[in-house]
Amino acid sequence: MQFVLDLNGTLMHVSSKPIPGLEPDAQTRSKYIYLRPFAFEFLRTLLMEGHLIGVWTSCVQRNAKEVVAATFPEDIRNSLCFLLSRESCIRLQGRGYRTIKDLNLIWSKHGWIPEKTFAIDDTEEKFCRQPNKLIKVREFRADRPDWRDDGELRKLLRIIRKSCEKNVYRWDSPSRDLPPPVFHRINVQHPHRLPERHHPPGFRREGRSQQSIFPSSAVRTCPQKDTTVQDREGQVQHFLRREDESSTQSSRNTDRSLVGL
Repeated sequence: MQFVLDLNGTLMHVSSKPIPGLEPDAQTRSKYIYLRPFAFEFLRTLLMEGHLIGVWTSCVQRNAKEVVAATFPEDIRNSLCFLLSRESCIRLQGRGYRTIKDLNLIWSKHGWIPEKTFAIDDTEEKFCRQPNKLIKVREFRADRPDWRDDGELRKLLRIIRKSCEKNVYRWDSPSRDLPPPVFHRINVQHPHRLPERHHPPGFRREGRSQQSIFPSSAVRTCPQKDTTVQDREGQVQHFLRREDESSTQSSRNTDRSLVGL
């Protein structure tokens, strides 16, 4: 798989002021950095298991380079596919400075595969254009009293490993507590059909609505005609109904003719 990771709130807590009574793990000219537990063990494990990782943060490029240089070990830093910053984000109109991250930039510029790409971030709004590609984690803050007990990345690593064993290629809008993902597999015998939905053994989903993994703008199309699969199935059903109606009408006309004789 290919993972786009955020910095502040996901892998670390970056603060402009020091937290009283807590020694920072690293420090730049204007930032105090507190690492999330298991952060670099998580990244190193992903790399060892053959995954690709890149960093996309909402801070400016200068700060992003300083934070990565001050915190990332050399082996992980040299293995990053890219380091993107606020300059690569899209600014939203309105009050304040709000930005989003469009994964089309990753797919077009860096050649990543959409089916294998997932974003790990603590903010849903950042990936509003591709919400089904977001793996949302709980925001990490070192000023919370229970920050040392944070096990979000350990939980996420277990889910990623389980998904790879099941040959998963899509993630279906995970929530904050990272429930087991929904699997989607292509029907090999009938590839024109939409993917079937599969759940891991013993999985129960309560109180959550099932959302389709295909947005309205990404419905799979037939290769020969400019019509969607749903349209073609609807046409076939309409044709069958017409055939039934015509056969019924012809049988009625035959019965009337026999009565006339």
